[in-house]
Amino acid sequence: MASNALIAYKLDNGDDMNLTPGRVRELLVNGDKDKVSDREVTNFMMLCKAHRLNPFTREAYLIKYGSSPATMVVGKEVFTKRAQKNPRFKGFEAGVSVLSSDKTKLTRRDGSMVVEGETLVGGWCRVYVDGYENPMFDEVSMREYSTGKSNWTSKPATMIRKTAIVHALREAFPDEFGGLYDAVEMGVGEEDMPEGDVEQPRIEAVYETADEASAAPDGAEEEKGLAGLATEAVCANCGNVVSEVAADATAQDLDAGMACCESPSYELR
Repeated sequence: MASNALIAYKLDNGDDMNLTPGRVRELLVNGDKDKVSDREVTNFMMLCKAHRLNPFTREAYLIKYGSSPATMVVGKEVFTKRAQKNPRFKGFEAGVSVLSSDKTKLTRRDGSMVVEGETLVGGWCRVYVDGYENPMFDEVSMREYSTGKSNWTSKPATMIRKTAIVHALREAFPDEFGGLYDAVEMGVGEEDMPEGDVEQPRIEAVYETADEASAAPDGAEEEKGLAGLATEAVCANCGNVVSEVAADATAQDLDAGMACCESPSYELR
């Protein structure tokens, strides 16, 4: 994908979001930005568009180190904030799972408190959804997720409870959260997820001809029909439509970068 190919979409608040591979690589890659591949950048842009994420406000992170595949995770508040906006969401309960000092009794406790002598073994969450007879319940294990580093050492109960919340919300609202993963689930440390907004640069319009450029008014904003944009792509499995696809993006790029259904299969139009 060309460095100035534009991916444009609307955020949940109605604001316009415009991403180009060049801007993503320059401003939004955490780690080795020179190592990230064009496909990884494209997949990240497609993920942001599919879920209406604003990477400049840290709703999504693209993390790359060396030759390892890039990791794409969402910010820590994306799951809870979006769940609260869903009219079917009726709240949740969450806490920790602990073993008694003699290892004979398992207790599921609300919140994140672990009493001296107890062993923290996991976290749990119940999500209440309008129309469901029973709440969506999930429980996760410390053994599976704890890295023993950073916050897993200083705040293990908080971390495992948060992981359980993310799991349960994804199962409760798969259309909203399918394909999105929290940093904890992907083994990403806080040092790879800097806080604070990234200044969003203005993206200059790309014109097909010199005549168009000379005729454009000073300070013109981006226009529909920019060079480098195809018409649209449609998922053959679920019917999801992606508009303003970069002309040199392939169907395989879309299949890898979208999370509209369990098995995306896109056709360019």
